Amino acid sequence: MGDRHDYVALEWVKGEIAETLKQAHHAIENLLDDPQATQALDDCLSCIHQVHGSLQMVEFYGAALLAEEMEQLAVALQGNRVSHRDEALHLLMQALGQLPIYLDRVQGARRDLPLVVLPLINDLRSARGESLLSETSLFSPQLPELPALDAQALAQLEPAELPNVLRKLRQMLQMALVGFLREQDNDTNLDYLAKVFTRLEALCANAPLSPLWQVASALVEGMQGGAIANSPALRSLFKDADKELKRLLEQGMHGINQSAPPELLKSLLFYIAKAEHPTGQMLTMKERYSLDEALPDSAMVDEERARLA
Repeated sequence: MGDRHDYVALEWVKGEIAETLKQAHHAIENLLDDPQATQALDDCLSCIHQVHGSLQMVEFYGAALLAEEMEQLAVALQGNRVSHRDEALHLLMQALGQLPIYLDRVQGARRDLPLVVLPLINDLRSARGESLLSETSLFSPQLPELPALDAQALAQLEPAELPNVLRKLRQMLQMALVGFLREQDNDTNLDYLAKVFTRLEALCANAPLSPLWQVASALVEGMQGGAIANSPALRSLFKDADKELKRLLEQGMHGINQSAPPELLKSLLFYIAKAEHPTGQMLTMKERYSLDEALPDSAMVDEERARLA
């Protein structure tokens, strides 16, 4: 899955965006000079709204998210819903100055890294009393959209006594999860998980549900190799995978034509993206879902943040 961004489109709109942001910057300066110049805030909001729309159109997520938070803060200022007005105005001016710099870096480096602007986004959110965003919330890998298998393909994949096969797999999965909870014989439990997910991979072939088992298998391999640690959060995700297995048991073979919940797949992929020493299957998933682009390493993020400072 390659780079989804249209840098030609960005080049077309970047100059106009920079000019519009300058107008918004002047409006805030006027408001700081004259707190009664409320029209200046309306002008600023109009400019930011225009920029936000342009960035949504060219689909640069990090830049669009920053513009969205700027717009939300301007709306809060307009409605007198900000505790420290002058501080919020200066923060908005800072963001207005940094967004064009960020767009220049996106254009030059050919990568849009939302994590680079996360501190500024959180400052803008904090100014209007909103909760802060985490790394996970900005993690946006491109998830697959696989076509449903037809009746003939489903019939070829369906094993004899499918309900019994799925029941046994589910019992093995649940037994492993109970063992993990008690922290008993982790090697055996990982072997159980590996067998369950490998069998489900084969059962689903290239159906819409198959990515879930492929990613889960890679995670288990990572746990077996010491690249990923057993944790309550990870166990909770495996429990969510068990819900998909339960659904499959209830729906039969047609159930493999329904994708796993996107948030579940995204959360499992996040563990693979964060691992410092990925195993073979994990590397396959990292390449398939462009995880290095979706969640770049901290050194790269720090370097790009320094360029914005």
